[in-house]
Amino acid sequence: MKKDGKEKKCWVLMLRAHSSQKAHAFEELTSLADVTSEAVGVAIAAPPSEGEANAELCRYLSKVLEVKKSAVVLDKGAKSREKVVKILVSMTPDEVLEKLKKEASS
Repeated sequence: MKKDGKEKKCWVLMLRAHSSQKAHAFEELTSLADVTSEAVGVAIAAPPSEGEANAELCRYLSKVLEVKKSAVVLDKGAKSREKVVKILVSMTPDEVLEKLKKEASS
């Protein structure tokens, strides 16, 4: 990937996510509940039926990481709370972790 004539690295990151339904009815937005170097906990504001929660997870992560929606793909766990998401980014893994932690603390 080149930008302004400079070579830019691309990373394919595999992110382990544990999804959960919102604990409180008044919380209607998807949010990061927990971020560690091992996994990310995401509270999903979408029902788990017909892939809605999976789509919301990918949409939300693309927004937080500021990447195209097509750069975030559910790799494993379509019918499980434990999911593996594949993300194509030009950031380093540490930069991704920092963005996720920043979002979780806001």
